[in-house]
Amino acid sequence: MIENDTLCTRRLANRLVPNIRSKSLSNLCERFSIENKQAHRAMSDVLATKDLFMIFIKMLKEIGITEQEKIIKFQRSTIKRKV
Repeated sequence: MIENDTLCTRRLANRLVPNIRSKSLSNLCERFSIENKQAHRAMSDVLATKDLFMIFIKMLKEIGITEQEKIIKFQRSTIKRKV
């Protein structure tokens, strides 16, 4: 079986913007002022996801996470919830 590491914008959103309740592409686009001209159409969603991912990469860089291995580890890490 082939196992490849993947980067997931939803997992990154869970870690980078935990205060946003819904991590749907439309909510994230609204939060970050990303235009998704034809939501739920493949190419438009791909371009919006790419723009979102680039914002997340900038956010990660600001907290000192720049290497792919570290980004993957970050997205998998547990979110500490306030009780």
